[in-house]
Amino acid sequence: MTIVIATHKSEEIAEFADRVLVLQEGRAAAFDTPGAIFADRGLLDRCWIRPPQVSALANRLTETGHPLPGQFPVLLTQAEEQVMKWMNGGQG
Repeated sequence: MTIVIATHKSEEIAEFADRVLVLQEGRAAAFDTPGAIFADRGLLDRCWIRPPQVSALANRLTETGHPLPGQFPVLLTQAEEQVMKWMNGGQG
């Protein structure tokens, strides 16, 4: 089943979408998973996208040389799990 949602609310996108189509000036700029979209700082800046707060934190950690282990977090529960893993030296 496919459901199309048009929104500027990144938290809703993170929670409900499996795939995201980003439009820039009416043209497709990107089509990928929420994690891939919110991890792409260049795309975020170019298209004026504000990522979910947990994704912004993950981007900042990556920029400072402290990337979280595993899949890029878009939900608080994902970030919590990855921070716990990170604090335990990469062990679950």
